[in-house]
Amino acid sequence: MILRDHEVGGLAFLHMTENALTKPPFNFGYGKITNLLVLINNLNNQSKFYII
Repeated sequence: MILRDHEVGGLAFLHMTENALTKPPFNFGYGKITNLLVLINNLNNQSKFYII
């Protein structure tokens, strides 16, 4: 996957923006960008505190 090839993970992934995803080296299309941004927003909005 392109994100893995460019070592985008962890906080770098959570800070990805639409602008970054539309430009090289990613050049993702609208559908992929939308799916990724929904996932990123959901992850960023999760509770940081977990009850075990």
